[in-house]
Amino acid sequence: MKFDLISLNLFISVCEEGTIAKAAEREFIAASAISKRISDLENLFNTQLLIREKKGVRPTTEGRLILKYAHEINTLLRHMQKEIDQVTQNPNGQINIAANISSISEFIPKLISDFLSENEFIKINVEEKFSHEIVKYIQEGKADFGIARRVSFDEKKLEIIPYKNDHLVVVVNNSHPLAQQDHLYFLDTLLYEHLGLSTYAAMNSKMKKIAQDNQRKINFTIQISSIDAACRLINTRNILGIFPKEAAEHYQSLYNLVLIPLLDSWSIGELFIYKRRQEILSLHARKFLEFIILNK
Repeated sequence: MKFDLISLNLFISVCEEGTIAKAAEREFIAASAISKRISDLENLFNTQLLIREKKGVRPTTEGRLILKYAHEINTLLRHMQKEIDQVTQNPNGQINIAANISSISEFIPKLISDFLSENEFIKINVEEKFSHEIVKYIQEGKADFGIARRVSFDEKKLEIIPYKNDHLVVVVNNSHPLAQQDHLYFLDTLLYEHLGLSTYAAMNSKMKKIAQDNQRKINFTIQISSIDAACRLINTRNILGIFPKEAAEHYQSLYNLVLIPLLDSWSIGELFIYKRRQEILSLHARKFLEFIILNK
């Protein structure tokens, strides 16, 4: 199919202005030349694109379809030029992502390290946010994409890509009374001292509420900021922590820990990648997104 961008852009102008004469003024071209271009398009698509009326013109059903794709083609071309400019003028590039605390603690650092080993001139900026904040962050265009748990969002604005699951486990040392258990329910842990990880504040609040709903109380005798310090403390004291499995596994052999799966339905969480719908990512951001999906 042989058509040119000039003809499509002239067709857009005619549809937006409502008359060929006004489109001709806007585009600094003779009205007869525009009429010829439109006629050529109609011959090319073998259909009428404009309805001629006394006061002007309006697109036919087929014309509205052509108009829709003409706008999309222009948008793609603008993004193409923007991306080429980014690569040629700023080959180093920067990727901005937002991620929740869990994913930053568990796997984001290794993904970034592996990616940068092959793309050393790209810069990656990671903003740590709560899941509901990440969705708002992406909607406002402050990050290329985000990784978060499922939250409510405007499906017209955001696209969601299922990414990976994480599973909460009870972490104890091998002398803890629960160490021989194959699995546990959360309520089974409430008889014992808990270690609270401050980076998982939202999860700690959720566990407190579940305990309260069951007329029980969770006993956070220690609060600590990093999972490495938490695992070292668990190794030397009969206290338990409830962490995502993927995070705890990094320290299991290092500190001789026992990981016991929780059977509660809420202990399995799914992470999603959020990006703005219809957003065409920069070359660098798209490359990193493809990388993390491939290596999930």
